[in-house]
Amino acid sequence: MTQIVMVEFAAGLERINACAAAVEKITREFVSLQPAFHGAHVHREEATGMVWNIMEWDAHQDFIEFRDGNADRIGAALGEFGPKGRMLDVSGIIKPAFT
Repeated sequence: MTQIVMVEFAAGLERINACAAAVEKITREFVSLQPAFHGAHVHREEATGMVWNIMEWDAHQDFIEFRDGNADRIGAALGEFGPKGRMLDVSGIIKPAFT
């Protein structure tokens, strides 16, 4: 089963659009090329200026190795937004009852 990595950005109300665009760009153009990466959902909350990148990876360690090995490039793209990462384990997947 894949594992979830959630990166939170406290961009602020004035910079939420720039932050979301930067997260989407680096995820689409760089992160998505990684073989252990399975996809991402970028979320934003206008009321608080928060942006989340919720990604699915083979394992947390795959993300950590990718992040640490590319810290300069990731930092240049997203560092100003103060990312905070969380590693989540999927405890269950619920599919729609009617498909």
